Amino acid sequence: MGTGSYSLTAKAYDNLGAVTTSNASIITVNPPNLAPSVSLTSPVSGTSYTAPATITLDATAADSDGTIAKVEFYNGASLLSTDTTAPYSYAWSGVGAG
Repeated sequence: MGTGSYSLTAKAYDNLGAVTTSNASIITVNPPNLAPSVSLTSPVSGTSYTAPATITLDATAADSDGTIAKVEFYNGASLLSTDTTAPYSYAWSGVGAG
């Protein structure tokens, strides 16, 4: 069975053929939480800057079964900034050559 609402009951039978049904228990099965989507829209891959640079990072994010709580911007594994409101952006300043 898939997602949705279900009405569950149990029946008990005795050895003489009598039967009784429990009260219904209504349950809901929710779909799995789907991952949000995110796209870095700026800077465009391959863009060059002169050090010391200020680089604006822009992203768009969406969640088909919820809302976006935050977008994090990284340089490799190092967290640069977190933005909790759209439009998601960060101005990375003082960027050295590399």
